[in-house]
Amino acid sequence: MLTAYVDESGYTGRNLLCADQPFMSLAAVFVSQDDAAAIRSRHFPRSNAPELKHKSLSKRPNYYDPLLSVQSECLNNHKGISYVVDKKYMCILKMLDDCIEPVWYAMGVDFYQNGQHLALASLIYATSVAFWGDGSLDRLLSLYQEAAHIKTKEAITSLSAFAKKLQGRELSECLAPISFMHPEFVENISSPRTSTNIAFTLLSGLINRLEQSSQDPYIVHHDRSDAMRHYHGLLKAMCNDTAPAEYRISDVSQVSYPLKLYDVEEGDSKEQFGLQLADLLAGGVISGARAAVGLDMENEYNTKVLTQYSDENFMHMIPETDFKETARRFANNDISTAIIRVASNASRQE
Repeated sequence: MLTAYVDESGYTGRNLLCADQPFMSLAAVFVSQDDAAAIRSRHFPRSNAPELKHKSLSKRPNYYDPLLSVQSECLNNHKGISYVVDKKYMCILKMLDDCIEPVWYAMGVDFYQNGQHLALASLIYATSVAFWGDGSLDRLLSLYQEAAHIKTKEAITSLSAFAKKLQGRELSECLAPISFMHPEFVENISSPRTSTNIAFTLLSGLINRLEQSSQDPYIVHHDRSDAMRHYHGLLKAMCNDTAPAEYRISDVSQVSYPLKLYDVEEGDSKEQFGLQLADLLAGGVISGARAAVGLDMENEYNTKVLTQYSDENFMHMIPETDFKETARRFANNDISTAIIRVASNASRQE
């Protein structure tokens, strides 16, 4: 049976506002242990390190070419996929999901229809400094993260009070459920299930793409990191969800149940060469993203990483202000019902 080895880079837990780590990525590669070992030997024949780690290898210019070559082989010959997100943008989306969407849902409105949640998050990302003042969005998101984490009345009230200070400014009306302590907002932010950890959000998106990439049943094999281990049980529950259904996510993404995902395993990356290859993909796409936005000095390696990708093996979640295109891509989606299904699996896991 096929195995998709999965690893992450840039994980900072519930804190999505780390200025020095603005991106997170998740990567997968369909490869056997024997093939993974052969790839390692072929591209890094003189490496005596017990484990290939992108963070270490990318610091040495003599490894630039092997890093690019091994990633190219994974992408082109082993259905490699990378998914990279802007964590601040994801934090805005999470705030809207946790604080605003429940109010819309209570009123019978589909918050996700036509991708309007993505458009609103992008608009806030792009205009908050002009509309709300420098630093206001970061303060709002910081208070949201704190409230979602500790869930005390004081933390929730502080979030609400800051949102209320923004009322009257352009675009502040979208924060009204927070500003005026709408009961649905208070109930949802207080729920133990509410978290700013985005690892499973990425994992769900990656699974959707793996489902499209594989014609046969497959196993997901991840390492024992906190980012992945926390959702091991939920992925198991999704494997066991056999009621037939199909959900349209966008014009290029859909997911059908029962999943072809057969099982979920975890292992030690020092022993699993496939996990090491996934680490190189995940770390590589982060390097390319950082160079693209000027966070790292460009070099012969990081300027070439993203050029190896195509639409088939690259996924991203970043702000986009072409709102007509967003509406077209996400028209008539089933995101809301797909989320309800995942939530149902989470309940069964508990």
